[in-house]
Amino acid sequence: MTLLQSTALGGLLLVLGGGAGAWISSTLIRPPAAGASAAADGSAALRGQLATLQAELAAARRTIASLEARETAPVAATADAPPPTPEGPTDLNTVFQQARPLLKTLGPLLDNARRRGTKAMAERRVAELAEKYALSAEQQETIKKWFEDKSEADAAKGRELLDKPDASLQDLMAAGRGQRPDDGLDEVMAGTLNPEQLSAYKTDRLQERAATVEREANRRVSRLNEVVQLDDAQQDKVFAIMARSSPDYDPAMRLEGLGSDAAALTEGVSRDEAILAVLRPDQRAAYEADRQRRRTEAARNLESLGIKPPADLGALEGMGQ
Repeated sequence: MTLLQSTALGGLLLVLGGGAGAWISSTLIRPPAAGASAAADGSAALRGQLATLQAELAAARRTIASLEARETAPVAATADAPPPTPEGPTDLNTVFQQARPLLKTLGPLLDNARRRGTKAMAERRVAELAEKYALSAEQQETIKKWFEDKSEADAAKGRELLDKPDASLQDLMAAGRGQRPDDGLDEVMAGTLNPEQLSAYKTDRLQERAATVEREANRRVSRLNEVVQLDDAQQDKVFAIMARSSPDYDPAMRLEGLGSDAAALTEGVSRDEAILAVLRPDQRAAYEADRQRRRTEAARNLESLGIKPPADLGALEGMGQ
């Protein structure tokens, strides 16, 4: 394993082991507020958790050091091991294939870090919900367990994908982007809260999601406007398309600038296709030129790191991102 491949492997571990960073951020950097006694108990618990995590990290470093030490030793080829990567630009998918055994070996460590991160997130989220809706202890436990069970199910999907011989790094990253920790929470709350609690929750939830939809739609309209200079009518249409294509959108939302016109997405038409239909020919040309510029810049950045740009580099883009 070359130095460059080791660096790339470190990036893979960061992608797959993000739970460790989330746990450190949520638990060590931003601990929940508490009284003096609770703070003292929490500090002791955090020190114990940190010591455990440090021990696991040391074990991971020893594993990586052992693998790097093999670089100077002859290794017999096996049917499952890909051929060594020649010096030059590194294909991350090749590194991903070579790293599969190590990723599986580190699986228990990464799972421990993920579970800690999920536990901290669930406790924080449940505490917020309990304060807002006066949840009982039983209700809190039900919601907390749902967060933890969902995390396990999402992790199982990742492991299943990792076991597929033809799975690529892009497949794994795309699967991770599609996972949101609160997907399905509304259904759980509907089955857990009493009518009064549920009514308040639905109202608050709709307002929160509406704010997210409006913020993201405005950001994307602004980004596209910088490239193609949209007129007022086009901005309204693009805003409606962006808002209605959001995974958080609900027809019950009342957003400023979102009328009942025909800007909703037609079935079978993608968001990008709908936006292109709004643009004039000169604007389309400007957009395509900007997209090509960003692709070229992204490819150069990867090459400067010694990484071979993927053939489907543009597939990870989105209009107005």
